[in-house]
Amino acid sequence: MRIVAGLEETSGGSVFIDGVDVTHTEPGDRDVAMVFQSYALYPHMNVFQNIAFPMRMVGIPKDEIDGSVREAARKVHIDHLLDRKPGQLSGGQQQRVALARAIVRKPCLFLLDEPLSNLDAKAAARKPAAN
Repeated sequence: MRIVAGLEETSGGSVFIDGVDVTHTEPGDRDVAMVFQSYALYPHMNVFQNIAFPMRMVGIPKDEIDGSVREAARKVHIDHLLDRKPGQLSGGQQQRVALARAIVRKPCLFLLDEPLSNLDAKAAARKPAAN
């Protein structure tokens, strides 16, 4: 996962994403969203700000950010928590914030490190069955 994300170099071979060789491409230029098992949320920001952060970093207009953040939050069932800080959330809610932050970017590839491990039983029951 770290090699695909560009966080570590390969010792051989190549990395292709969507048919493009990204072996020597910088991590920020790979259009990959990573969700860490540790959430990596900013404790001083509320849920809305945490989800909006990647969009703000690339200069997306504020009105576009608002709609995208609300849509991503709705998809993971946390739209009612947008004003709360991460410390006020359960582990499962924090994990859903991290997922929404990845979803809002609309990357070509998601890399997920045990993304469902901390979701509560009700949320885990909604996850799709493995094929």
